[in-house]
Amino acid sequence: RVMVHLDHVQFDDDRELLGWDLSPFSSIMFDASKVPFDENIARTKAFVREQGNNIVIEGACDEIVDATGALRSELTTPDHAARYKEETGVDLIVANLGTEHRALAKDLCYHGDAARKIKDKVGPHLVLHGASSVPGDQIVRLYADGVCKVNLWTALERDSSPLLLADLVRHPARVAG
Repeated sequence: RVMVHLDHVQFDDDRELLGWDLSPFSSIMFDASKVPFDENIARTKAFVREQGNNIVIEGACDEIVDATGALRSELTTPDHAARYKEETGVDLIVANLGTEHRALAKDLCYHGDAARKIKDKVGPHLVLHGASSVPGDQIVRLYADGVCKVNLWTALERDSSPLLLADLVRHPARVAG
């Protein structure tokens, strides 16, 4: 059994995709994190109003800056998370808990204390992006922290890529058709 999730679907770049019949998918991460918070809420709320009865929607709570510059994204606060959840109506919240995907590897650090404070305010509706950087001793505590879904893509990609490449090299005719 597979639950197909659409991750980081952008409100602008993926406009055509957002117009599809989304019923074959289990969930979608509607991502308006590149715009200021109030605009993020407005865009996400409109999408939830349009598709909320058809698919589980997770939304990116905070504005996430490009971490390659001097600016850094702040951790999600309980008040931001509560306002975002209440005003947008999303099912799940992607909060910045220190592991978000645009951070530099040296800056990745899961903040369980922040997750617990958010959980106390909104319940266990958190999605942790960047969980590949979270050590095993912290992974086992995620649910207690209010995290009900995690993204592990980097670990899957990192660990499977060498095997996929070796298979491609062994079977070039199958790859080329």
